[in-house]
Amino acid sequence: MSVSLRELGVKKEDLETLALKCSRNRTRTLAGYKPLAYEDMVEIFNMAY
Repeated sequence: MSVSLRELGVKKEDLETLALKCSRNRTRTLAGYKPLAYEDMVEIFNMAY
């Protein structure tokens, strides 16, 4: 079972693209315990890599 984005085949250079898609090109944040902006998403993806 994969436990990281790297193990799933995600390339390091694609992490910002993932964050752009999740944030709809930086036009939305994700709600939750703490609203997540694009920069937060990039940081999380880097930690998961």
